[in-house]
Parts: sequence; C-alpha cells; structure tokens
Amino acid sequence: MCFKVNHQYCCYFIGVLAMILGFLEVAFKSEQIADSNWKMNSYWNSILLACVISWVMIMLGAVILIVGAFLKDRRLLLVWIIVALVFGVGLIILKIVIFTCFLFKHNEETHQLLFGSLTIVNILLVFLFVYYPYAYRHELEDEQYE
Repeated sequence: MCFKVNHQYCCYFIGVLAMILGFLEVAFKSEQIADSNWKMNSYWNSILLACVISWVMIMLGAVILIVGAFLKDRRLLLVWIIVALVFGVGLIILKIVIFTCFLFKHNEETHQLLFGSLTIVNILLVFLFVYYPYAYRHELEDEQYE
C-alpha cells in the first residue's frame, strides 16, 4: 500500500465525495436550465444539460464504486474507473467550453485565474476518482494470486 493508505476507505470517500459534488452540480445546473429561455439559449442549455447528465452518470457510478469496494468486486471497480474516465474527461471538456464562452464575454485577469484554477481542480478530481479505485483493484488482484 502506498503510504499505508487503505484503498478501500479511499474508495468509500471518493464515492461519497462524487455523490456530494454531483448533487451540488446537478442542483446548480438544473436551476440555471429552469431559469433560462429555451428558445434563445438552446446551445447553452444543451451544454448545461450534458453536464447534468454526466454528473448523474458519475453519481450512479459512485454507488457502484461503494458497493464494489464493500464487496471487493473488481468488475464493479472497473465499471467505476471507466465511468469516471469517460464522463470526467467529458465534464472537463464541457467546463472548458463553458469557461471559454464566459471569458469571451468577460475577459478579465481574475476570471482567467479562476478558469485556470478550476480547470486544474477538475483534472485533479478526475485523477483522484480514477487512481485510488484502480490501486484498490490492483491490490485485490494481487491478493487473488497470492
């Protein structure tokens, strides 16, 4: 184990963190979609709707991650890793599109700094979503062959 970290508990933490962040993002983006005009902002609403769908899939995957960590099932952990990679990278791309559209209208240094830092946080979050479940899956695989 790396730094004596229990990867099973890290998987629990990552699953709960993904559900909390997903719930917050879905609530915020859903409110934005509900308050906007669909006829005038159809492109913008499509991007926000894609973000909501991605977070819902990540939240469903988080439930699978928690169950997989509890049952020590490598296949369920693999499902989470694939879901986190696919939808996490998709969310990073969608966030870059959203921030680029916003920066096109409001080009200030503080907004650029916020955009850069939030992009780095999203990339680190996806890395953590994948790293610890992968390490736990690898640990379970090593235990199987011992």
